[in-house]
Amino acid sequence: MQRTRRRHLHPHCESLEPRALLSGVPVTIHRPAHLREAKLAKERVALEVGQATPSVANTGAGVSATASVGTALSNADTVTLQQVTSANNLEAFLAQLAMLKGGRSDVRQDALTLLNDDRNLDLQIHSLADARGTVVPSDIMAADQPFAQQVIATVNTSAFDQTYLNSLIQAETQRISQLRQQSSSVQDVALKNLIQTSLVVVQAHLAAEQALLAGTSPGTGTANPNPSSPTLNGSDLQIMETSYSTTLTERFLAQFTDLRSQKSGVQHYAEKLIDDHEHEAVEIGRYAVATNTYLPANIQGMNVQTSLKVLAAANKSRYDTTYLKTMVQSHTMDIMDNQQTLATTRDATLFQFAVDDIPTDFLHRAGAQLLLRRH
Repeated sequence: MQRTRRRHLHPHCESLEPRALLSGVPVTIHRPAHLREAKLAKERVALEVGQATPSVANTGAGVSATASVGTALSNADTVTLQQVTSANNLEAFLAQLAMLKGGRSDVRQDALTLLNDDRNLDLQIHSLADARGTVVPSDIMAADQPFAQQVIATVNTSAFDQTYLNSLIQAETQRISQLRQQSSSVQDVALKNLIQTSLVVVQAHLAAEQALLAGTSPGTGTANPNPSSPTLNGSDLQIMETSYSTTLTERFLAQFTDLRSQKSGVQHYAEKLIDDHEHEAVEIGRYAVATNTYLPANIQGMNVQTSLKVLAAANKSRYDTTYLKTMVQSHTMDIMDNQQTLATTRDATLFQFAVDDIPTDFLHRAGAQLLLRRH
């Protein structure tokens, strides 16, 4: 069976983790009375969200959810689920890159639709994996990496849009063929349903990309770019959207760095961030489902400029240094944002997200600082 390895920091960074998590984080958390009273309600929500299996239907206010419980996957089905996940990770990565570096407005708008669809599939994938007691890759597996490398090579050049569309069409064509084969061979009913749903989504994506390349259609530009929620107040919605965007930013830049950097220490650090931020993105996404909150799946606000600063160095020898310095700055801001959340939110789940995230922020910042000293 093909195995998905657990990502780790560089050995020198890894030693920081227990210290950061157990004793090295200079933060004292006082839980307000109204949040202590809400703790049981939050735990009930967490249990419900943890059992949710979102559909991929984009309702404009999140994705729907249904409970799913099942037995373990066979080895063959586990490999299939990992392949499905990697292909979805690839398309989401390319779409986010196009949102940031695409020169054509129709390409960028289409990429937002892809991101939302792929995010919804990602939530469904993780719910199925959790229900079956297995793990799926947070990043792009080796078989899918050449498509990403083709596009990365043209960042900051006039060839980007053309290369992006051609590579995406190649990847989606391969993915459709693979999904058809997998649909006929898998044993697990829920996995078969996931594959068939994915097939419909990817076929629509392929048709849109082919039309964009031919110049005959503006693609699938229907995604809503603005967050909304009927249950969260404006302040909490802003907290949630900012946290989600930051998580997506740091995950995306880590994926880009894992593919771009030639230094093993930097790659290992990036791989750790991919894992951690994918977990955070899934948890925020699940809470969005539970609260009927819609969050755009692309990088937002100031995080766009943060990402562009790193991507501007993609073709330069100083790339690793630029990325690591940005991670120090970004995680310093994350700590401040999370501490502000602790002081202001009355939402028990958002409060707990901030509590859980602060030690990770310190760890990620310390890892980047250590690597900078070594370079």
